[in-house]
Amino acid sequence: MKLLIQIGICFMCLTPVFGQNLENLDEITKRKFMEFKGSLTIGANFYHTTADRGQQNPFSYIISGTPVLSIYGFDLPLSFTFASQQFSVAGPNTDMFDRYGMSPYYKWVTVHAGYRNVSFSPYTLNNHNFLGGGFELKPGKWRIGFVYGRFTDAIEEDTTASNPLGPSYKRKGYAAKLGYGDNKNHIEFSFLKAKDDVNSIEQPTFTDISPAENLSVGLSGKLTFLKNFSIETHLGVSAFTEDITARELSAYEDLPLLNLRQFYQPKASSRVDFAGDVSLNFQQSWYSVKAQYMRIDPEYETMGSYYFNNDIERYTIAPNFTFWKGKLTLGGSIGIQQDNLLKDKAATTRRVISSTNMQVNPFPQFSVNAQYSNYATEQSSGLVKLNDTIRVFQVNHSISITPSYFIAKEQFYHTFVLALSKQTLQDKNRFTENYTESVTNNANFNYQLRNNQFAYTLSGGLNYLKLNNVSQELNRYGFSAGAEKGLWEEKVKLGLNGMYNISRADGQGDGFILTNTLNISYIPSPAHAFIIRGQSILNRTSFEYNDYMLSVNYNFNF
Repeated sequence: MKLLIQIGICFMCLTPVFGQNLENLDEITKRKFMEFKGSLTIGANFYHTTADRGQQNPFSYIISGTPVLSIYGFDLPLSFTFASQQFSVAGPNTDMFDRYGMSPYYKWVTVHAGYRNVSFSPYTLNNHNFLGGGFELKPGKWRIGFVYGRFTDAIEEDTTASNPLGPSYKRKGYAAKLGYGDNKNHIEFSFLKAKDDVNSIEQPTFTDISPAENLSVGLSGKLTFLKNFSIETHLGVSAFTEDITARELSAYEDLPLLNLRQFYQPKASSRVDFAGDVSLNFQQSWYSVKAQYMRIDPEYETMGSYYFNNDIERYTIAPNFTFWKGKLTLGGSIGIQQDNLLKDKAATTRRVISSTNMQVNPFPQFSVNAQYSNYATEQSSGLVKLNDTIRVFQVNHSISITPSYFIAKEQFYHTFVLALSKQTLQDKNRFTENYTESVTNNANFNYQLRNNQFAYTLSGGLNYLKLNNVSQELNRYGFSAGAEKGLWEEKVKLGLNGMYNISRADGQGDGFILTNTLNISYIPSPAHAFIIRGQSILNRTSFEYNDYMLSVNYNFNF
């Protein structure tokens, strides 16, 4: 009942939308008055294990939907999720959560309501969930947007829980953007202002957390010139206060921060950081090149993004080529990255990052995909002079090749796939190489036969894994087999798959792993689908355990 009430409230919020864009009323009234479409998913999951490891839910369920109501051409999408999760905190308990939201749109007008995530810039508001509302307008070449809402919930500190969530302050904020242009040439300004509510929770006793505030401003743009060239950039400045209860800055302290007083109250815990990237692109019919520079200050963060890989400076160049009328594609990238931008760390870490890939299709039945990557990480002295015994200098190599071939005939369809890969970690430090180096080899071969006349599929495969590191040499090899049969014009499908792997550790037998999977689906029409999946894993290696999983799902499309 609670969920139905929430959904009803969402639909009542749609009323103002119908007052927009009615200048062509005659044309609108010719459309169908009302349409209701979308999908609904109901699922239940059961799990049991004999392993002595982190608990998972023995039972969970989920109900989710994406209904869309269309009235005279107005699309009013809604999404909701209703689920259960069980946590082992201070004893078993069930926590209900629900998320609902919608983004109705008509022509160039989009309205956001409920739980939404919106991106205005990589360095201001970037897909952070919030509960609130807003709009985006795209009349002609203009780009206008505004959102307001709650970005985090208030969660009190729980000193009795063994693994508590939180605490956190209630955080509210708003963001806006203004831009002009098209995909080839445009410019956009954006900003975000968010602040924690000091009184939303009691002052935590054991957790080091303070109410914070953030003001961030972003600039994005793209310029296309000389037909084939373009420059694209994203810039961000973030003023972040770690503790809004700290003392205010005086007029004789940080003058740049004081210039923000009209929009933002700087405190003793405030700081300003910068982030940005710029790329130069060249596009031709058969090749392209992209050169990019990125820099993100060590403490750059905003309340509109969940995570930043900060304290980095990176240069990359990425060429791509197409030959042989599209049958051969080559691409790759190479870059240099380093941290310790402020020279205040004990050491500076530099990385050389390179990768290449190839896709070749000499004829329709045969293709080969190959990839290679090389990542080198090296430390140099920062505030502290490093000696060779602790200096990090490692190189990661990875190479893979996957040829595939298929034969298509009137009754039978054969598919052959071979996948080979090798990963190597090399330590260039002679004092640590015996403790860190490793080599991993993988090989898999799979064959599938499809009989179109009798609606059945047979499959088989071989697999091999070899891992060498300082602690052990591990070998696993085995085979897999599977079958699927369609019944009643393939409305019912039955599938059974099994995999058996033998394990050897340091040349000695280490048991086996047996995995069995059963799939049953019943799809009487495009509107309904019933799917059951069961799986068992019997592990008889040195880490002995049994896993049993069962999932039951119903999908309804309307």
